[in-house]
Amino acid sequence: MGTYSPTRLEISTGFDEVGIRLGLYRLPGESLSNYRRRLLLESRDRTSTTEDSYIRAVGRRVGVFETPVFEVELIEAGGVPVADDPYVEITSTYLRAYNDYANGSVDVELNLLDRTNGYFLQDVVSAFAGSIYFTLTVLDATHTYKKSAQLRYDNSNKFAFAETLLNSKENQLQNASVIAIFPLSSELFVEEMASIVQVAKLGDFYVDYINGVIITYDVAQGLISYTYRKFPFTMYWQPVRVWPYNDADKKYRIMDTLIADDTGLADNLLLNSEGAKLVNEILSVHSLSWGK
Repeated sequence: MGTYSPTRLEISTGFDEVGIRLGLYRLPGESLSNYRRRLLLESRDRTSTTEDSYIRAVGRRVGVFETPVFEVELIEAGGVPVADDPYVEITSTYLRAYNDYANGSVDVELNLLDRTNGYFLQDVVSAFAGSIYFTLTVLDATHTYKKSAQLRYDNSNKFAFAETLLNSKENQLQNASVIAIFPLSSELFVEEMASIVQVAKLGDFYVDYINGVIITYDVAQGLISYTYRKFPFTMYWQPVRVWPYNDADKKYRIMDTLIADDTGLADNLLLNSEGAKLVNEILSVHSLSWGK
């Protein structure tokens, strides 16, 4: 008798039709449950041409998923954050939590590649434990020995584009902890007042930056964009991580130190093995066109 070996065939399903519309195709050998999960993520957060969108979507494009691991909240006193200008950032190499970003005051700073500093996620938990400005909540029970270098490139400052103002003299924005506003109407937003009682004529307005409330003299209209601090701020761990090449902290990752001729001080100036490999990959795609 002859012997037979079964061959697995991938039969087209309704998921594949949805994937065609979303531009997200099933990977070879991928299970339908995994593909369905990727499609749900893509439908809720469509990939666009922005840098932020690419950073968030890179995992689902290759069939892996990011995991929320930590949530950072602000410590308040009397309903007001203790930190003057709170800001959390995760760069290519560092995790920093500023209590006063405008003046460069850092409360927590970790080198994500340093085995004695912030190499594992358990080191992140320990670093935030003594903070008087931030509290950190663990969302992933398996975080302990995951490498911190896989934390998603992100920061707590966000931009809300073209939010519609209601026909009212008082508008509650969709987000609190506002940093700056960029209204479309120039007639209603001429001079910012220090208090509500000072809003006395057309063009005067008042902003409650903590609660995200805008008061205008006349009925508001049109659109408004604004920057705000997003807290609680969620940190994600990515199996596949990307960061922009223009990140200022990349030199600590891809360069070794040399003594600078102009200052006589040690600085990260010489490409290391990771840096050389990265630059060669970039140049292979986008050459400087020197010579032939």
